Amino acid sequence: MPKDTKLGTLRRKRHKGLFQRAITLKRPYVPPAKRIAYYTCYFGGAQSHSKWIPPVPSQTEDCYYFTNNDEIYAALESTRFIPIFMSNIPVENDPIKDCMNTKELRSCPHKFDVLKNYRYYCWFDSKLTVFENRVNATIEEMERTDKLMALTKHLYDKQFASVWDEYELAIQYDRYSQQKEMYRAYIERQLRNGFSERILVHYCCGFSIRKNCRKVHEIGENWLHHVRQCGIEDQISFQFVNQTYGKYILPLEYQATWKYTHE
Repeated sequence: MPKDTKLGTLRRKRHKGLFQRAITLKRPYVPPAKRIAYYTCYFGGAQSHSKWIPPVPSQTEDCYYFTNNDEIYAALESTRFIPIFMSNIPVENDPIKDCMNTKELRSCPHKFDVLKNYRYYCWFDSKLTVFENRVNATIEEMERTDKLMALTKHLYDKQFASVWDEYELAIQYDRYSQQKEMYRAYIERQLRNGFSERILVHYCCGFSIRKNCRKVHEIGENWLHHVRQCGIEDQISFQFVNQTYGKYILPLEYQATWKYTHE
């Protein structure tokens, strides 16, 4: 389908709420048809460190930008992104609530109708520039090694040995420090439940490649469950998710597939 037709169709349907989360129905599993969907988002008002439109990662694959911000939505007109206006997600003008509103899209893309018909997803934070050739090489490696997800290591992967290291780093930032008691209670609860504080691989969560399959759906839904208990600092909660599902994940070196756009 030509780009202009697709964009026009999406814009005409914007106010009808057709891109809200789908209701999960019991139906036969149909393998997805298209190869990959790149997707990012911005939810919130006028002021945020994430209010960016990054370079489009591909000139041939579908690239989606989800938003509830009118200014961002209008600006997407001049890009190759396929814009999805999320009218069912309110603009909170609150850094915690607006950030939390991104978490289901980030962890569970299979729950969104427009993203269902792809073999792979590439999530990237709106502050990142993604290298398509390296994404393609990663997918090839995933297929050779039977890995279902790929995540990049954190900058401090070699220095951090405990989830408390990530906690101490996070609470130095104002946005994350607002939920520090919630993080602490969550970590202590996971330790009581038998998880280890030891970090196996310290991942950053602003970029991921994942296969659209049932096991990855399970991982994403489990992660979302943890995020809702922990708070917005999902690099804390993912350390515990990784203890259960790490064998399915391909570790990538820090910034192997992306860079910060505004460095």
